[in-house]
Amino acid sequence: QNFTAPSQHSTMMQRHALVSLLLCAIVALFQVSSALSQSMSSYAGKYNLQFAAQNSVVQSIPPGRTISLSMEQLPDDSNMYRLSIKVANILMSSFKIISTNENGEETIKCGPVASTRMMPPPELEPLEFFFNDYFPQLDYMNLVDNTLIMKGAGAEIKWTLIDIDDEE
Repeated sequence: QNFTAPSQHSTMMQRHALVSLLLCAIVALFQVSSALSQSMSSYAGKYNLQFAAQNSVVQSIPPGRTISLSMEQLPDDSNMYRLSIKVANILMSSFKIISTNENGEETIKCGPVASTRMMPPPELEPLEFFFNDYFPQLDYMNLVDNTLIMKGAGAEIKWTLIDIDDEE
């Protein structure tokens, strides 16, 4: 006959309860993590420039002008994005998400900037030079309440999300 003493039986029941509780906690964490990664899985969309500065020198956005950013997630690599920035010319580049910390802040590696290279109006020249010079040096990105924040090499750029790209 299988007979266990009451104290051994109680200890086994506690162990089983603890294991069950731990498994439930792991499943719950996995579900939350999956939900968060799905909701923040893409920066794809359209944005308008809100603010750009380098070492506290603010770049002015001429009145009546909209500087826009379009980002597209590459289908074969969910960490890779292609983008275009419309100042006067269209500036094109890419970036790769290298890592994500617990606050959702991304470490990124940006590629070089290519441009259509037509002479911009004088009031847009500083912004074009700014993006050509500093975009490849950006190494941080985060989306907070419809504001995309990009930083690196003393530069800070803020964009307002205006349209989400739902193509997934």
